[in-house]
Amino acid sequence: MTTASQEIDRVEAAVRAILAPAVRAARSTARASSAQSGATKPYEQVVDGRLLTARQVEAVGEHVRTLVLAPTTVVTPLAREALKKRGLSLRFVARGVVNDAGEWGFAIDAQEPAGALAALARRLLEDNWSEVEAPAEWVAAQANRGALVVTNAAARVVWEACAHGGTRAAQTRDVAELDRAVRTLGVNLVVIEAEATPTALARAIADGFRKAGAPRPPADLENHQTEACSCESRK
Repeated sequence: MTTASQEIDRVEAAVRAILAPAVRAARSTARASSAQSGATKPYEQVVDGRLLTARQVEAVGEHVRTLVLAPTTVVTPLAREALKKRGLSLRFVARGVVNDAGEWGFAIDAQEPAGALAALARRLLEDNWSEVEAPAEWVAAQANRGALVVTNAAARVVWEACAHGGTRAAQTRDVAELDRAVRTLGVNLVVIEAEATPTALARAIADGFRKAGAPRPPADLENHQTEACSCESRK
């Protein structure tokens, strides 16, 4: 004969069995969300690579307080001394989180409007963008890189970028064009015309580009990297 206590235990066990998958899924989602959001905080900088050196630590922006690394990244003794000197901490996250965050750079090849361009550069540096030279070569050197170029010769910059295999460049004039370039091309070099783009719009394009995650070409373009570069200047 089944007692009342045994019946309660049986019901509790059945309820736990039913709820267990949902609980596991919720915990997994929470962990993933926490890791991803932690890697994008304003005072953190993602470092993607097998080695963290003292030179890399010394190059970190003044606003950064935490470096985000993959578990397999080796921190050299000199890098640890540099971290201590700068008062920086380390956060280790899953390799996928580091890769998905991407590495972001910008180049401003224009003189006017000077004040607006200077403000844009400051904003990008504060958001952990790196100022780079030869942006087309820079993005082609590593798969998860994306760069923004502000210039007075956007069409020419896009055309010249086609010389670098692995560079998928497109000129964008608004966020909608950026979205199409991300979806259809996996754009990794966004070019905007300085004089025709207000600072607020340039910031919105930069923010949207980065929020899309590390640039990835669509499946149908992965085997045609050289031909995939978009040479359009937007009619």
